[in-house]
Amino acid sequence: MFLGSVAGRTHILHYKELAPTTDSVRIPVMKIERDISLAQKTTFKIGGSANYYTEVFSFEELKAVLAYAATKSLSIFILGGGSNILISDDGFSGLVIKMNLKGLEFSDYPKTVDCIVYAGEPWEDVVSMAVQRNLQGIENLALIPGSFGGAIVQNIGAYGSEIKDVVQWVDTINIKTGEMKRFGASDCSFVYRNSFFKTSEGKSYIVVKATLRLNKNALLQLHHKDLVEYFDKNGTKNPSLRDVYKAVIVIRKAKLPDLALVGTAGSFFKNPVITLEHFKKIQSKYSDLPHFPVGEGQMKIPLAWIIDKICGLKGYRQGEVGVYEKQALVLVNYDRATQKNVDMLAAFIARAVFDTTGIAIEREVESVLG
Repeated sequence: MFLGSVAGRTHILHYKELAPTTDSVRIPVMKIERDISLAQKTTFKIGGSANYYTEVFSFEELKAVLAYAATKSLSIFILGGGSNILISDDGFSGLVIKMNLKGLEFSDYPKTVDCIVYAGEPWEDVVSMAVQRNLQGIENLALIPGSFGGAIVQNIGAYGSEIKDVVQWVDTINIKTGEMKRFGASDCSFVYRNSFFKTSEGKSYIVVKATLRLNKNALLQLHHKDLVEYFDKNGTKNPSLRDVYKAVIVIRKAKLPDLALVGTAGSFFKNPVITLEHFKKIQSKYSDLPHFPVGEGQMKIPLAWIIDKICGLKGYRQGEVGVYEKQALVLVNYDRATQKNVDMLAAFIARAVFDTTGIAIEREVESVLG
């Protein structure tokens, strides 16, 4: 088990339990706060207040606050690391639950290691721990902000890898019943930046932990153009797992804003997937349009290239919000931007992309409305 003290309270997590056994049950101490500002609890630094707010550190506490929400008929929003979300200026009228369930456990097998991770673990800590143990599978996902639970829900991906590639199963709690349910990887309906847990049905389940199967010896994912260019430039012929991890960190830091200085939710839009026919039509006008086959008759297009090269909006600014000067997929809050400011800029960009290419783009960032 893990013993830790948070805000003067001692919390015990029994790593090998799906649900607490009788010897680990204690009376949960609920601290429900009112009218708590959410802006500084997100990486975008935008948003109003939560009508009700609490932080949970154990299964017992989570079940207790869910029961409390049921008695008050409160809608629920699960807050992880605060990345990849845009909270309404009006805040959230229900109960915001900050997930602080933490813990990691490694189960060793001849060629693989199963890593069981609790939802509140910072994602970068999980990647760093895997790299330290020389376990392959998530090193390309280094430095992505947010919590482990959010990474599962979002099916995070970068530099040729996605978390779905290593997920074995996901353990959840049903918001309505408080019952545990395990989902196999195939049950999670993972697709590009999406999963079952983002659907209306899936939002009834809170991810509490999941198991990743990592490899002791496997081929590294080195085909992404940014990695190819990085290792070519540095003369690295046979990069190691740690080389890949360090390269991703260097590349991301060069492209993305420092969260300590600038508010952002990360990549605001998804890269669009279009038909081959549509792609050829655009390519006839823009011959150097980058593209990646993703299935029969379909192409994935780097939206950042379109926003930058075709729309000319890289570095564009509207008041306190703008398109980041080093990465056109990223929208930034320069100081006191509001959700309405971001929505206006996002709509402006979407219109520009559609008018020039005929592509209707989708948001990657989740809007949290009151």
